[in-house]
Amino acid sequence: MKMSKSVAYAAVALAYLATRRQEGPVQARQVAAHLEIPVDSTLKILQALARQQLLRSTLGRSGGYVLDRDPAQLTLLEVVEALDGPIQPAIPIQANHPALAACADRLHGACRNTIQQLRQALAQCTIAHLIVDSSSTRLAVAG
Repeated sequence: MKMSKSVAYAAVALAYLATRRQEGPVQARQVAAHLEIPVDSTLKILQALARQQLLRSTLGRSGGYVLDRDPAQLTLLEVVEALDGPIQPAIPIQANHPALAACADRLHGACRNTIQQLRQALAQCTIAHLIVDSSSTRLAVAG
């Protein structure tokens, strides 16, 4: 699986917001500084996450973005599917001949099984697993 940049930045942004949950709304420019990407790119990601209700946005001078959910309950599967849509097997061939159709069916089955395993792995990894250890610049990997 190749993770899109948007999904990767979204996951890191959510981990950052998880560490700031007690401080109230965090402005997009602060998240952008943390991600080291432009504010407009950050806004697109944060707005997409808010539309999918993975975080809450508040307007106004003291507004910003807040992660209301427990980071241990927010999975990478939810983040991936919120930004990139459902993970589904896709076979880019048309099988009009019976022999080709049988082969394509087997290929589709293998892809379906792989997607199921990927979905399970992403569902087991939460934003809490990505929380940055404040004493290090590396991501802390929880059990």
